[in-house]
Amino acid sequence: MKGLNWLHLFIVLIFGFSTAFAGKKAQGIVFDDRNGNGRFDSGEKGIAGVAVSNQREVVQTDNKGRFKLDIDDRTIIFITKPAGYEVPLNEWNLPQFYYLHFPSGSPEYLNYPGIAPTGKLPKKIFFPLQKTTLKKRFSAVISGDPQPATNSHVDYFRDDIITEMLQEKSVFYLALGDIVWDDLTLYGRYTEAVAQLQIPAYNVHGNHDMNLHSPNDEFSAETFKRWFGPEYFSFDYGDVHFIILDDVGYQGWRDAEKLPGKYSGFLPQKQLQWLENDLKFVAQNKLVVLAMHIPIATELIANDANNLTNRAALFAKLADRKKLLTLSGHTHATEALKLGKSHGWQGQAEFLAINPGAACGAWWSGPQDIRGLPEALCTDGSPNGYYVFDFDGAQYSYRFQAANHAKNDQIRISFPRGLVQQSDSSMQKITVNFFYGSREALVKWQIDDGPQRIMDYKIMPDPFVADYMAGHTDSIVEWIRNSNKSTHIWQADFPQNLQPGLHTLHISVRDQQGKSYHKSAIFEIAEF
Repeated sequence: MKGLNWLHLFIVLIFGFSTAFAGKKAQGIVFDDRNGNGRFDSGEKGIAGVAVSNQREVVQTDNKGRFKLDIDDRTIIFITKPAGYEVPLNEWNLPQFYYLHFPSGSPEYLNYPGIAPTGKLPKKIFFPLQKTTLKKRFSAVISGDPQPATNSHVDYFRDDIITEMLQEKSVFYLALGDIVWDDLTLYGRYTEAVAQLQIPAYNVHGNHDMNLHSPNDEFSAETFKRWFGPEYFSFDYGDVHFIILDDVGYQGWRDAEKLPGKYSGFLPQKQLQWLENDLKFVAQNKLVVLAMHIPIATELIANDANNLTNRAALFAKLADRKKLLTLSGHTHATEALKLGKSHGWQGQAEFLAINPGAACGAWWSGPQDIRGLPEALCTDGSPNGYYVFDFDGAQYSYRFQAANHAKNDQIRISFPRGLVQQSDSSMQKITVNFFYGSREALVKWQIDDGPQRIMDYKIMPDPFVADYMAGHTDSIVEWIRNSNKSTHIWQADFPQNLQPGLHTLHISVRDQQGKSYHKSAIFEIAEF
């Protein structure tokens, strides 16, 4: 169904009528598009039980695929893609599962174009689906913050991230916000690059995707909606229900200062009401995966711009769920955090919050490698890259794929390396960064044929990052060089009884999922 005009895919205008709010309703049919032409043809049948929403209420289609919903003059009507079906894709592989009803379009004062006036509501809205093999096992490539600020950055993203993702066998791509860096004209080249994956591409709204000249939060996502559709929605694959949320609460453009206002992690009541209604139709045996830009909680930065300020309201909607996972971006650091009572979570399910770092690393900065691409090391010491999630029924596993690294290259040994002076070693610690580790991981060290010992878990800045940033002031701006803490550092005391000469350090890791990784480094103790 790819490549067809999405207007023809989604709507058939039978008889138009006025859309003044006054109790108006949208109605239509979700149908099995057996011939893939995007039209509801004779002999094709409606699909029962598909969830359809007006961004607050959620209804299910009847046995003929019909639905009816209240609307106002700023409504996006969308379906939840059922497992075992695919929605149409446009020329950029963006899923076309929604209809924009904005008769007057977006405000004209926005600095980037929003939604053009959509005119009269059609008498019926038709959503085509095509049946596929229902797969309980599948993979997805998921990335935080592509965030190009220039066309050169789009080139880096294409060559460093998308080219790597081509090696993965995934059913869809998901970017967790900050699709671009304030320049919303870059959406075009970004979507063209992602389209080369030849799989459906989903995108989360981030704080750098806002139309900053909006006077409030309501209009901040107008350009994003024009490109990608609703800023919050859901879709199903296998036994997994994916929920995309927009948790960037924008305070609006400050006209007097001619500057953007502040933002915080926040979910509006309308969105929370939609979430509650959406979950009513999701079986308890399904895994619910929430994807948003600002984390629900993080151990890195304790402020309102980096944590969901009303997470208690979100937790109330999720308290009875049995299987939960949340994904976020924003911090430009990899993190795997178990949400618990200290975060306000008291629900039944184990609730893991995973941040896959940033595709752009530390904002496409740093010295260029032999390919002409920036090193783009994240401020927590993890390389830029993406995650691969493997789903099997309602179970999942994941791994970090660092850009331009081997698949199992997950460890950096900061010390010892190279030539070590005996006089310096007493103040040093064996230091390891396990890029996607958490406090549940087990990391051990061994020198030569000595005993294997457990390393201590630390939340601290990576000393390697401090040296790296200080050594590249020509390519890393000052504000980036203020390195953040890392939630995946391990240390151990460096032994003081080593003889001068060459030694080998062996590091072994069992991650929080039970996967094993190993790395070794040769170092030399200098003669006195």
